[in-house]
Amino acid sequence: MNPMPERRPTLALAANSAWNIANFRAGLIQGLQRAGWQVVALAARDEHVGRLESIGCRFVETPLRASGTHPAEDLRLLRRYREVLGVLRPNVFMGYTIKPNIYGSIAAHRLGIPVVNNITGLGSALIGSRWLAWVARRLYRHALCRSHSVVFENEDDLNFFVGSGLARREQTRRMPSCGIDLQAF
Repeated sequence: MNPMPERRPTLALAANSAWNIANFRAGLIQGLQRAGWQVVALAARDEHVGRLESIGCRFVETPLRASGTHPAEDLRLLRRYREVLGVLRPNVFMGYTIKPNIYGSIAAHRLGIPVVNNITGLGSALIGSRWLAWVARRLYRHALCRSHSVVFENEDDLNFFVGSGLARREQTRRMPSCGIDLQAF
């Protein structure tokens, strides 16, 4: 009898578009793969899906409008994350951009999947209109409260999140950059 093949640890990496992941996270994906991880990208489908697949990254569509504010669309996105993460059962969920960080994290927490959030900037939702900032802060607070780590690129954003009660100081980490390939840009 042949033994069952070992399952590689899986990381679900979510952002608002395949373009975002292909352009800004390809090096991270390849580094994780070299370390023995399987990486699954969760994002809106666009013309960059092939780039992800060409580096061995599995792609699962999670349709979202990055700038949309319709509650029914966001609820569908939350359900999609729960469905996908429930099937994948990744070892870690890693979110980039506001909607994956909020809705993907909520879904992962409900499924008992450890979460690492990456805050690459405040974004217009937190600094825009008063009602949207109010809603975004409450959603972030709920989504980040059980995250293993919340990673920031700069001290100002980290201090904003901690000072606003959106993240606890002990769960935050500061990275000098988000790993963008400076040779390519």
